[in-house]
Amino acid sequence: MLSCVTVYLWISKDNGNTTEELKYSSWDLNTFSENLLPKFSRDYTTGNIANFQTVFAIMFTGVTGIMAGANISGDLRHPSTAIPQGTLLACAITFVVYVIIFVFSAMTSSRELLLNDYNYLQDASIFPPFITLGVFAATFSAALSCLIGAAKILNALAKDRLFGRILHVFSIGFGKKQEPIFAVLISWFFVQLISLVDKLNYIAPACTIFFLLSYAAVNMACLALKMASAPNFRPTFQAYSRTTALLGIISSLAMMFVVQYAYAGAALALSALLFVGLLLFGPPTAWGDVSQALIFYQVRKFLLRLDVRKSHIKFWRPQILLLVANPRSAYTIIDFINDLKKGGLYVLGHVIKGSFDKKFTNKQKELLPIWLNLIDSAKVKAFAEITVSPSFRLGAQSLLMTTGLGGMKPNTLAVGFYSGDLPLNCLYHCEQALRRIPKAIRIIFKDDTLIKFNNVQISLPQLRTTSEEQTTTPEEYCQVLTDAILLGKNLLIMRHFETFNKSVHLKQRPFIDVWPLKVTDGPP
Repeated sequence: MLSCVTVYLWISKDNGNTTEELKYSSWDLNTFSENLLPKFSRDYTTGNIANFQTVFAIMFTGVTGIMAGANISGDLRHPSTAIPQGTLLACAITFVVYVIIFVFSAMTSSRELLLNDYNYLQDASIFPPFITLGVFAATFSAALSCLIGAAKILNALAKDRLFGRILHVFSIGFGKKQEPIFAVLISWFFVQLISLVDKLNYIAPACTIFFLLSYAAVNMACLALKMASAPNFRPTFQAYSRTTALLGIISSLAMMFVVQYAYAGAALALSALLFVGLLLFGPPTAWGDVSQALIFYQVRKFLLRLDVRKSHIKFWRPQILLLVANPRSAYTIIDFINDLKKGGLYVLGHVIKGSFDKKFTNKQKELLPIWLNLIDSAKVKAFAEITVSPSFRLGAQSLLMTTGLGGMKPNTLAVGFYSGDLPLNCLYHCEQALRRIPKAIRIIFKDDTLIKFNNVQISLPQLRTTSEEQTTTPEEYCQVLTDAILLGKNLLIMRHFETFNKSVHLKQRPFIDVWPLKVTDGPP
């Protein structure tokens, strides 16, 4: 700012020699009108006449400091307030200074001077060293901001191990504040490598496109969080909306292709490749991603639209609640119902018999993740519902009446056939199916399903070994069937599935005996 003042105080004096040599016109509206309209000259790097795209690509990299605060947010004491206030104040001051320089230069300097003399401000200043100091300060601060910001981002990627241990060395910090020295050094090395290009106008379009891509990504994240109504998304800066975020995405992507469509396509392809790579090979992360918030928002919205009063028999499908005593003996039934559901709701229900106290509720909390891991391992598209109840019948009633949400509620109850025989372990069918996947495929895609399944086998309760361990009586079993019929549920009673081997029986094209019964008080 001080450099600008020294320049334009001197320019306001009509020094004949300076004006003649440097073609200063002092304050002149004719000079301003000549500089106001575009008149592109030849680009020295390509030899072609410059246009709006090339000028925008070169100039845009000089006004990209808006992300500087976010890049070093980890070093700020109160980033939620410091970033919006500091960033907006810095942008406002910079904008005012830029406008002053643009207007004053346009009103006092001829087009020939602006095109041919890059140091015209220094020549016109009352004290030229101020211009040198200003240029050095602006250049150094901008370069340092970009260098430290890039190093911080690289350090964060290395700490999160998003690309495995390849970037591990850049996660190392030094000193009390754990400064990422190695990340700074590698960032400096690449900066120096790029600087070897003899014409910087070649680099500017690529830099502009990647800046625009990052702005589009930030706007996309803001739009996604706003649409998902995420409760943890409470920015202190409120002057935004879905519309502004969407406009930011569209304008950023549009300007990418305006600047250089080939570079823009390559940047989007590289981003897509990185995204798919992280999706397939990236490690599990501890933080929540916006996809879960978006899924929750969409599911809630469409569940509200799924009105049970508008259901029609043409679109009926089985929505099945399968009561399971122990998945070890019921795996073949679980797998069979998964094929039977035809895109409908599928819930695995389990009743823990006991009083509703801390002991049994803790047991329910321990069992639920085990069942969910079993569902993942078995590739079953189902939900798990585990309830605690003094009796099997009361627990089954609870599951029958409360399972599901809105129009997504079970219309069919599936149970195994009551028998006093000792149950057989059927989980080996799942293990055999998992071991058919080649080991090389599991390693490439980091498939830990088999490891997860082995942990499930260790954690699941063992099968009963004596008939005395069976706690459900025949009367209670029949009462549950009666309750399901009273609630208007369809009823499936599964028998002899311990002998069912899908991989073998499907080749023989077997038949399944289905006995439809109408148990109602009305006429058949």
